[in-house]
Amino acid sequence: MGETMRADVVRRWDLEAVTTTRAAVRDPRAVAEECRRILRDGWEALDAGWDGVAAGAVLDAVDAEGRHAAALADGLAELENVLPPPDLAQFSAEGRGR
Repeated sequence: MGETMRADVVRRWDLEAVTTTRAAVRDPRAVAEECRRILRDGWEALDAGWDGVAAGAVLDAVDAEGRHAAALADGLAELENVLPPPDLAQFSAEGRGR
């Protein structure tokens, strides 16, 4: 993921918008990661104690939802990683007046 940004591009970013976006991404990311964990744990519990065609269908559905939750968590993590941390955004904002 190692994205690099040119200093002139980062300086144009709105500090408040970057900080707000990072905060807005963090909470849904935590929820998606928790959802992924719960689905994985539930799948393991069901798999250990349930047999038959219905069990297979439920396990397949849980597996599919787990992939969706994983994709969401990973996408939000990638978005959060692309945004500069608040200290870099602050430094960039201070450099605007030069």
